[in-house]
Amino acid sequence: MEISFKQTLFSIDPKNKRCNDCGEKHISYVSINNGITICNLCVQIHRQLGPKVSKLKKIDEEFDDYSMNFFIYGGNKNFHKFLKDLGVNSSIQRSKLYKTKGADYYRKYLLAKVKGVENTSKKPDNPNEIMEYEKDENTYSNCDILLKEDKKIKEDKHS
Repeated sequence: MEISFKQTLFSIDPKNKRCNDCGEKHISYVSINNGITICNLCVQIHRQLGPKVSKLKKIDEEFDDYSMNFFIYGGNKNFHKFLKDLGVNSSIQRSKLYKTKGADYYRKYLLAKVKGVENTSKKPDNPNEIMEYEKDENTYSNCDILLKEDKKIKEDKHS
């Protein structure tokens, strides 16, 4: 019997059974580059953030090992613990939380863990500071790298 992504996700971190943002039981999306689970309501906020901040995927879709690693090293519990330890204010509005320097640092940390490399990003002096993300198509973020690697993995599977 094959275990689904959802079952694996829940067994890695029981807190993944609920939406990272509001605690709703019925999750239907994940933010891969944040390594968290999201409900139908909160996904609207994440869509507005854009894929550079939150790369979304339906939880019932197929996931490769690379994407799965974001939840092995991340997950809702680790996301909150990391930001708390960094000093990010937990009462920041969710639409702003993911744009803080602390959350950006977490995404870089998580990406480095998934790739098995050292995180060379500098720890932010003010983790609560809100970042502005460029709309320039030539600017590559962690999410752009993920999208390219996902595409390459899919192409390799079909070769």
